[in-house]
Amino acid sequence: MADGGLTGRIRFEDWDRYFLPAKHFEDDRKLPAVKPDSGYYATTAFADYAVKYLRDHVANRKEEPFLLYLAFISPHFPLHALPGDIARYRGPATWPAGT
Repeated sequence: MADGGLTGRIRFEDWDRYFLPAKHFEDDRKLPAVKPDSGYYATTAFADYAVKYLRDHVANRKEEPFLLYLAFISPHFPLHALPGDIARYRGPATWPAGT
């Protein structure tokens, strides 16, 4: 990227489509729409890209400064969670005994 030497940027414009985004970009290059049943989950994908950028930096530019800003957006509405996470918290909320 020409703006200050930054490389590795993910842009996600499908805020309500965590499992099937069609508008997401890497370094301003549009990525293909995600196929149904691919197992894609935006939060996991963001973490995977972060790891990719860290590994690339260590392998190719270890002597240069490195900045990684990763802001997970999944806590905001609409709430989109993996089925296993939803199942773990299904049912009535309870307060821990003895508190």
